[in-house]
Amino acid sequence: MGTFPPWYLRCTEFRRNKLVKRKQWLLLLVLIVAVLLLSGCGVSRQGVDVVNTAPQGLWQTFVVWPLAKALIWLDGVLQRIGMPYHWGFAIIVFTLIIKLITFPLTLTQIRGMQAQKELQPKIQELQKKYGKDREKLSRAQMELYQEAGVNPLSGCLPLVIQMPILFGLYSALVAIGPSLTDASFFWIPNLGFPQYTQGLSWISQLWQAGTSVPPELAQLDRSGYSLLVAYLILPVLLVVTQFVMQ
Repeated sequence: MGTFPPWYLRCTEFRRNKLVKRKQWLLLLVLIVAVLLLSGCGVSRQGVDVVNTAPQGLWQTFVVWPLAKALIWLDGVLQRIGMPYHWGFAIIVFTLIIKLITFPLTLTQIRGMQAQKELQPKIQELQKKYGKDREKLSRAQMELYQEAGVNPLSGCLPLVIQMPILFGLYSALVAIGPSLTDASFFWIPNLGFPQYTQGLSWISQLWQAGTSVPPELAQLDRSGYSLLVAYLILPVLLVVTQFVMQ
């Protein structure tokens, strides 16, 4: 079987790298949609009393409720010491604590990605050497990983382990969101979340300023765009922060 010309191999490698980038952006989009839609199922649109209400299912019992109660306890501590904007600072401090706890996993992920990045020149040489022979290429790559002491999954496994914790944190924030309607934080007039049982319909509603504004925001004299920013700022910042820190 003849060898492929260099220009063909370069085009194939370019298409492969382009496909990998598309998969990365698709993964990010899936994570964002999952955070907005899948976290915290089963809570009524009126909110819940996390302290006095029994959780439903294993997810709420072992993940969402413990995180929500810990956040409520931290807010009580800040409120007793006279901290202004105690709910906002409680959310920030609690999020930092979660990131500190999961930092070893993040560090492992960063080191794994860095090790794989350092091996990229050698991997590219193997790709040029074996061309379309996928079996020999895979065997050579595994030998290279073993010699370098690198686990090819070391950049993915820590993220997979962290995702339930991060989704649980967001679910806890959403679960107690309706109780934050009177809590402000600097320029943000309302820390309450839109009820996720309504899906994403609240986004289109907020664009219709003056017609479909939720009752709890009717008293605010703001444009639909400003209301949308106020509702999106916390979940969007949470997702972006998680993505950047990975």
